[in-house]
Amino acid sequence: MEFEIPKAVERPIGIKVGNSWKEINHLKAICSESGYLYSIVNKNYELVQHKDVIETVDEALNEMRIEPIAIDIDFGHRYANMFYRLLLFEDVIKEDDVGFGIMVTNSYDKSFGIGVLGYGMNFGCLNQMVLGREILKIVKRHFKVSVGINLTKVKEAVIEIIDSLQNIADLIKALADEKISIVDVFVILDGLKLSKSAEMKVIQLIQQKTGITDFGLQYHKYKIAKKKKEDLMKLKEELKDVQMEKWTTYNVFTEYITHHSRSRDYTKKFEMLNKVSTILVR
Repeated sequence: MEFEIPKAVERPIGIKVGNSWKEINHLKAICSESGYLYSIVNKNYELVQHKDVIETVDEALNEMRIEPIAIDIDFGHRYANMFYRLLLFEDVIKEDDVGFGIMVTNSYDKSFGIGVLGYGMNFGCLNQMVLGREILKIVKRHFKVSVGINLTKVKEAVIEIIDSLQNIADLIKALADEKISIVDVFVILDGLKLSKSAEMKVIQLIQQKTGITDFGLQYHKYKIAKKKKEDLMKLKEELKDVQMEKWTTYNVFTEYITHHSRSRDYTKKFEMLNKVSTILVR
């Protein structure tokens, strides 16, 4: 393993009573090895180390005799959150070479459980793609993105998603040729809760890449109209025939998140990548 994987440790919790400390037996602290507090949990909470999750994933790949074409890892929230990414094969979507694989997550701060998702990368622009719950439920409705803390279930989920990756690639090929309502794009952009400058950057990219030069103007109208139900309904009717190409629009958002977002914490990028994947399935 080429990566240095941060560990977490369990520490007792106490309260000061006079000049002494009394341990609180039903609670414990999850901390970094340097002492940074990630979370206070019930004594029955089971800590799963990032390293154990990675080894479980690698074990599944070895059993399937699969050699990844690329492996990468990111962390967030002071190494509390882990994002282990593996690309397993390439396919072509609308003349773009795209890598497909899996992303496996784990956290020490209880922000999310162990998760197994689809993952992709557009090799032409190196845009990352998180193919989460919305994509997986269409491919196979019983997929569970979060698999709790059971490493046996993690291994099963890894194998199941890898077995369905070609179906995911085929689904995205079919969806890429479809169009999405410009109002749905407004909703997705608004839902990212970006700063004004970041929002403007996305608008500029959309106008450059899609040729819809009044996107910013129409989005401004949407932001005003959404405050009143009647005005929003009127705007939707006005723009009901304005459609955008899904693949181009999706790549604009992934380009912004991958290359232009100023967030240094991958957790935020992960959340945004997960949200914008809904462009493909709307």
